[in-house]
Amino acid sequence: MPYFRPYPRFVFGGGNNFRNLLNKLSDTVDINQESANVFAADNLIAINRITGFLKEEKFVDLANKFFQNDDFHASIIWRIHILSWAVDSCKNLDGDMIEFGCYDGSVAEFIINYNDLFEFKNNFYLYDIFNNPPVGSGEKHTKDLLISVQDRMKKYNFVKVIPGLLPSSFSDKIPKKISFVHLDLNSAETEIELLKLFFDRLVPGGIVILDDYATMYYEDQHNSEKSFFKSLGYKVVELPSGQGMVIKR
Repeated sequence: MPYFRPYPRFVFGGGNNFRNLLNKLSDTVDINQESANVFAADNLIAINRITGFLKEEKFVDLANKFFQNDDFHASIIWRIHILSWAVDSCKNLDGDMIEFGCYDGSVAEFIINYNDLFEFKNNFYLYDIFNNPPVGSGEKHTKDLLISVQDRMKKYNFVKVIPGLLPSSFSDKIPKKISFVHLDLNSAETEIELLKLFFDRLVPGGIVILDDYATMYYEDQHNSEKSFFKSLGYKVVELPSGQGMVIKR
């Protein structure tokens, strides 16, 4: 049976001895193996979970193609599974898809291939500042990242790569209908500004995934987004992966 092995990554502030213990967990018990009953990655330990997505042939083949030598994305594979599920739920709705904070585009390309979006009739917008973001800078955020993502996406004619500082790079041209949004900007202020701009245009059944909603040290995002959705009569479902999710009624 095919299997994709998550990378056992634990990163958090404080508790050095405990963090070191977690990062050595595989020395004492089988983890992240097809026959193991312990999943341990992305600051999440799950026991006796089936994790069927890690054994699904198509998911595994694509994950090995895009993430096998990428410890970071291999560690957040459960988050990627949730994103893939959400896009599958939204791909037949009448609306564009958006990823705010696409980074190197590898997750977006995985989602496109996993969900067979090759004939997608709408647009898939990928936003990022690409070089020197104000918060949450990654090692690939350089002057070359935009060119790399554009090159990666040029074979998908429905993908539009939009560079620039958000929300201004989005507010000038907001799609009339939106079916799916992934918010991953590590900034409560920017994410709230964007939610105010696009949520009314999210079609019924459309899904918003908030990447850091349930993750400690992102309490500003959690509190402000919880309040925003409450004012509209919605509740955010808090996921063990650290994400939050809202489905438009």
